[in-house]
Amino acid sequence: MNRVFLPTSNIFPTLVASDTNDFITTRTIDAKNEEEYKSKFISEIYQKGNYRKITKEEACEIQGFPKDFILPENRARWMKLLGNSVSVPVIQLLGQAILDTGVFDLEKKSTNHSLVSRAVIQY
Repeated sequence: MNRVFLPTSNIFPTLVASDTNDFITTRTIDAKNEEEYKSKFISEIYQKGNYRKITKEEACEIQGFPKDFILPENRARWMKLLGNSVSVPVIQLLGQAILDTGVFDLEKKSTNHSLVSRAVIQY
């Protein structure tokens, strides 16, 4: 077990295909400082088993797929597919940011480009 997220978490790292690392707690804990939090987490969450694996719907949401995205029923198979995937919203934002730079705008390019580089840019 590597990571256990609180049910109130709104940020998740990428999933891994092995499905051995990521869990969500079934309850929340409050603490006054980091040391108290660690102690409560170990005694109230970890030792009592108050955590569960991420569901297929949650995994889809973390990776940016619709909750009803059709995947195999076998957990190991769908976790491998989602864990080896890229986060759809992240790729969409990166792609848009690249397009927004104007790098593919042929109107702004100098006429010194070879025919081959123009073909690559247009593709």
